[in-house]
Amino acid sequence: MPQDVPSLSESQRLRIAETMSAWAESHPSRNLPIIQLADGSELTPLDMAVAAAEPDSRRGRLLYRVFAAALIEDKIEPLETLEDILLDYWRDVESWRSEGR
Repeated sequence: MPQDVPSLSESQRLRIAETMSAWAESHPSRNLPIIQLADGSELTPLDMAVAAAEPDSRRGRLLYRVFAAALIEDKIEPLETLEDILLDYWRDVESWRSEGR
């Protein structure tokens, strides 16, 4: 059963897009599919950055739905804020950059 997800603000979408761009540029396997969206399409880190930059595209809408769904309390994992989630991506970026990737 589909679940309602919160709407993301324009500033949240911009922060996600900025993060996805930096993350994809630094990712050591930027051309390897790593996520599957609800429509069955598989995205590479570069695809994720493009989708985030195009929020009105089909992939963009689905990717933002993934981020929005992560903000719903589910009693399975501790609730995270968008800032917590994006900080994990930035930690990856910093790690990969320090490794010279």
